[in-house]
Amino acid sequence: MERSWSCRSTSTSGAFIRSLLAGTGNLNRTRSGGCSVRERAASGSRLGSITGVSFVACSAAPSIPEGSWSFCGSWEDASLGTGGCSWANAGNFCGPLGPRRRRNSGKPNLERVPAGNASSVNDRFRMIMIGAGRIASQSHLPAILACEGVDLVAIVDSTPGRAAKLAREYGLSVQIFSDLEPALEDADGAIVATPNDTHHEIATRCLMRGVHVLVEKPMTSAYAEALTLSELARNTGFKAMVGYVTRHRRNVRLMKTLLDQKHFGQVSNFAYQFGTIGGWAPLAGYRSDAGGRGAGVLAISASHFLDRMLWFWGYPLDMTYLDDGSKGPEANCVAKFQFEGGMHGTLRCSKSASLPGGLVLDTETGRVVLPEVEDADIVLLPNENQHLQYVLKSRDQHTGPDRDPFLAQISDFVSACKTGGGFGCDFNQGAASMRLIEDLYSRRQPLKQDWYSSLDSGESR
Repeated sequence: MERSWSCRSTSTSGAFIRSLLAGTGNLNRTRSGGCSVRERAASGSRLGSITGVSFVACSAAPSIPEGSWSFCGSWEDASLGTGGCSWANAGNFCGPLGPRRRRNSGKPNLERVPAGNASSVNDRFRMIMIGAGRIASQSHLPAILACEGVDLVAIVDSTPGRAAKLAREYGLSVQIFSDLEPALEDADGAIVATPNDTHHEIATRCLMRGVHVLVEKPMTSAYAEALTLSELARNTGFKAMVGYVTRHRRNVRLMKTLLDQKHFGQVSNFAYQFGTIGGWAPLAGYRSDAGGRGAGVLAISASHFLDRMLWFWGYPLDMTYLDDGSKGPEANCVAKFQFEGGMHGTLRCSKSASLPGGLVLDTETGRVVLPEVEDADIVLLPNENQHLQYVLKSRDQHTGPDRDPFLAQISDFVSACKTGGGFGCDFNQGAASMRLIEDLYSRRQPLKQDWYSSLDSGESR
């Protein structure tokens, strides 16, 4: 592992940490300038106050480069408190906080990479794509086509015209099915990218037919379903993986290694936040139960970090949870966790406000920062010297751009199917994530909203 260092200086990046950790600042990403609360409300976004959490509109900031972060207000958590991870004392950070990587709406230019031992034409892996929606077209399908030794042999969708359109867009000559059974006859593996309430049935049929399966997150609609799938995968011996794709980022894997090696010493607490505007069912393909659970921000956005949290530290001893989903899928949620050894942490996620995502740890060595960006570096702000920061990289890290996480996920999945080795999130771990989501919902407390009153009174929040 390499360390590079630089002097700290005051910058908009320092505001990122202050917002992420202490609740004394809310950051909104600046593109061509900010907008008022009224302008955002008119465009359909939801802003305002939710139980001590204030979302503040940005004013135009033409001096800040496009894609950077600007400090513009406060997000205070009066209900849960800030704990030991003080946002205000997070310090200044001048690390590499580049703009979020935009997902390519067309076919990405990905280099083909080998998967497993697929080195000859007789050892090719036959993959089927189940579901022809957005995540399939923008992420999974390009990754399959870029993975060496893998052949896409069929696309399955309840609406055959949608599957056929997807095949035409990529210039593919593959079989199109509306029924799953005939597609399974010539398949080695399947990617399930359908609404979450269909995952249990589809994955069961794949495993019973001897087909390895990669299921998009969340694994199922209920913990009980996840348990039965996990047992089925164990009994059949076929590979079963959940698509928590952020595990396959270079920086996340490095963070896991550093934590396992106790590189930073004891972690006392952490804070994580992430927020994007929009992305709702039915467009996103998430389905909720009768109580509105399963299609809100907890399943759509927060579940990726929950998976990583379990991977890093195991299951929490206790938790507190608040959201605003009393009458449907939640748009905002806040959770607090307690772990063995006294470590605690906070999670904040939103579908009504743009929040710069990232994870900050307080450790024996210093403060550790990992922005929620695919190619971001892990940065250590050491306690021993307040004027330095260390950028941590693996010595064996390849040069050039990072491999696309979806491509890495497909490659690891196929390799595991061929060699019997390990891979990302298996069904046991996926079931643990479903258990945690249900445990959080069972502790739900209201996160009150009154953003509309601020509009009526003309106040800016």
